[in-house]
Amino acid sequence: MKRMMLLMLGLLLLSGSPRSAEAALITVSLGNPTPGFNDGDIPSIFDVAAAQMGQPVPFDQGYGSDPLPNDNFSQSWTFGSYGTPANITSASIQFGIVDDDSGSPGDQVALFSADGNDLTSALNALMTSGQSGQYKVYTLTLPASVFAALADGSATFSLALQGPVQNPNLFPPPDFVTDPSNGANLIFSRLSITTEDSVAVPEPSTLVLAGMGIVGLGWWGRKRAA
Repeated sequence: MKRMMLLMLGLLLLSGSPRSAEAALITVSLGNPTPGFNDGDIPSIFDVAAAQMGQPVPFDQGYGSDPLPNDNFSQSWTFGSYGTPANITSASIQFGIVDDDSGSPGDQVALFSADGNDLTSALNALMTSGQSGQYKVYTLTLPASVFAALADGSATFSLALQGPVQNPNLFPPPDFVTDPSNGANLIFSRLSITTEDSVAVPEPSTLVLAGMGIVGLGWWGRKRAA
C-alpha cells in the first residue's frame, strides 16, 4: 500500500510540471525618434526641418498655422504589421511634437483616439506645459479597453489640436499675443505593447526531478518484493 501511494505521488508530481509567465515587449515606431534635440528644447526651424526630412506623413512637415483661423493640426498615423499579440497586459503610445502650445490656457487637444477609442480627456490631462516652439515628448498609458483593437496587428491614432493659443509677441508690449489656431510639427510616435503568456518550463525542475525519484523508489521496491 505504501509503495502504491509513493507511485501515485510521484506521478502527480510529474504531471504537475510548473508553468511560468513569459512576457514579451513589442515596440513599433514611426517618424524620427532621434531628431537631435531633446524633450524641453526649443529647436530652430532648420533643426525641425532636418529632423522631418524624408519622413512619412504626418512626420514630414508642420501642419496647421497658429495665426490663421480654422487651421489647426489634425492628422492620423497607423502602426501596422506588428503581429497579432495575445494576452496584452499593458500598452502605451508615445509621441514627440514641436510647438503644441499646451501651456496656453484651456485644453489644446480637440481629439485624440486609438482605433476610434476616445482618449481626448486623458491626453489633455497630460499635455499642460508645452511652450511656443518647444519640443515635448508625451507618453500615455493606454486603457485596457483599447487592447482588443491593438490585437489585430494594426492601430490608427488620430490627433487634432485646437486654439486659441498664446505666443510671444514679437513687438511687446504685451508679452503675449493670442492666436486662433494651433499648428504643430509631429516628429515621431512609438507604440509599445506588453504581452504575457503562460508557458511550460522547458527544462526539468526540482519538482519534476523529485517526482522521478519517488517513482523510481516505488518501482525498485516493487522489484525487490517480486
